[in-house]
Amino acid sequence: MGQSDGLLNVLVAGIAVDPAHVIDLKSATGGSDFVFVTNNQVVASTLPPDVNGEVIAGDGNGRRELGGAEYFSSTFPLMDLAGREVGKLVILRSFEAARERIEVVRLRLVAF
Repeated sequence: MGQSDGLLNVLVAGIAVDPAHVIDLKSATGGSDFVFVTNNQVVASTLPPDVNGEVIAGDGNGRRELGGAEYFSSTFPLMDLAGREVGKLVILRSFEAARERIEVVRLRLVAF
């Protein structure tokens, strides 16, 4: 019997990626938007359907304008067990939410 550097035991777990799940993700992250893409098609998204096409067509990371709103975008590849890319996850954070919070703080400071 020879020695091997291969894996002996592997546990793979997964969850269904559906609209309900991405809404839960958005809520858990305080408002970040999520878009799951495979085969150049959106599987699940928290964004309005008319904006999803812009997400697919755009370049993944940095500042982006989508549907008239400004976002910061980060894209992450989704890999299968063999290391092949099978999709991508795009996480977007709206600048509008940050601007609203800053305005609330500004108004509180002015009130003093």
